[in-house]
Order: sequence, then C-alpha cells, then structure tokens
Amino acid sequence: MCGLFGGASLNLSMSEKTAIHELGVVSQLRGVDSTGIATCSREKKARRRYTIIKDTEAAGEFMLYSTVRSALSDSSLLSIIGHCRAATVGEVNISNAHPHRYGDIIGVHNGTINK
Repeated sequence: MCGLFGGASLNLSMSEKTAIHELGVVSQLRGVDSTGIATCSREKKARRRYTIIKDTEAAGEFMLYSTVRSALSDSSLLSIIGHCRAATVGEVNISNAHPHRYGDIIGVHNGTINK
C-alpha cells in the first residue's frame, strides 16, 4: 500500500518543512516504486504557483534531489503533498507516479482507480 504525506500552513516554518521531508523519507516504507510531490507557493497579487516533481525512485533518494530540496526551502511555500508508490497495478514509470494533475486538480490516492 502506498505512503501519503504532506502539510499545509499560511507560512510553513523550517521545522515543519523538515518534518515533511522526514515524513517523505519514512513513507518509503509504504512504497519504493516511485515518489512524487506537488507544492503550492505564494506569488505576487494573491496568485499561486503549483509545481509537480516525480520520478521512479524510492523516497530516500528522491527527497535528496536538488529540485525537491529547493522546493522545500522556498520561503513562499504554502503546502506540499507527497506520495510513495507501491506498484500493485500498472507499470513503474513516470506516467503512473503520483501526484497526478487533471485540469486544476492535483492529487494522490491510495489503491486502484478503475476507469
């Protein structure tokens, strides 16, 4: 079964970001087939910037990527959601890694969704 982690705040503190990073690494216990995060950061004029980073790497390595470390150190970071996948259905590839985006919706899930 997959591992889900994340956090949200009006202003994530450094200790909260560190805790989210650690949750990501620990979530590897729930799945090692791929890892991904989606972040929401504050921009000027009340706008938001959404970023998705994912790869077919276990969380222990993924959370050390420079892009992930940079996203977590962003001073305007408002929220982050992460997913460590245990592939039960479907190939291990970037397309099946979470988070998924569908229009304006970004999410992760645990289990299988049939189309």
